[in-house]
Amino acid sequence: MANAAPQKHLLIVEDSAGSREFLLQRAKYTLGRDPSSDIQVRSQFVSRQHALLLRLPEAERGQYRYRLIDGDLEGRPSANGLMVRNQRVSSCDLQAGDVVVLGPDAKLTYYRVTPPTTTGQPQLDGTTVGHSSLSPLAQDSPPLN
Repeated sequence: MANAAPQKHLLIVEDSAGSREFLLQRAKYTLGRDPSSDIQVRSQFVSRQHALLLRLPEAERGQYRYRLIDGDLEGRPSANGLMVRNQRVSSCDLQAGDVVVLGPDAKLTYYRVTPPTTTGQPQLDGTTVGHSSLSPLAQDSPPLN
């Protein structure tokens, strides 16, 4: 089986502090209000350790997906939970374009970005986007292995 083109995974956090982009590369991220969280979400409605984001392999060699799990490393659920695709969930495998609601003023949006096409533009959820629409963090991060 041939290797598929690698995809980059992008998480946009919108909270009381504004909007930030994170290029996901690691196997595990903690999300929450606590300043020690890998991805800090600034909202009074978000738990200190609100959720975990885990990288899982796909059937295609070299590809992976991210699973979002409510709660902390000890298995304690967050106070306000997770809403994905208008459903309260304890965990879910994220799909491109998913919006995760953590509270009334905090949400995450997940994207997969494929390598540039013959036009030289990256593909975001099947739509061509210019490099300028990605933050410097997303533009300058090293390629995923």
